[in-house]
Amino acid sequence: MKEVPDFYMIKNTDSLYPKIIKFPYVKVGQKMPSYGVGVVSAEGGQTRWIDVPGDPNDDYLWQMEWAANSDEIVLQILNRMQNTI
Repeated sequence: MKEVPDFYMIKNTDSLYPKIIKFPYVKVGQKMPSYGVGVVSAEGGQTRWIDVPGDPNDDYLWQMEWAANSDEIVLQILNRMQNTI
């Protein structure tokens, strides 16, 4: 995730002394990181890349999970403004 700048925050809720924590965070107006979705067998092997609709450079991969039959993946993708899923 080198495309996303680090954000620093003071964490002062779980101990007597606060700690500085850092995590990748995109702020308003900054370039979103791109994404790709691939599947690999539990036994190993080649990655099968999935053709995901939309623009992986401008959309937000909100949620991903296996469907009940384990042969399908459910993806929820939001647009940049996060008002259409």
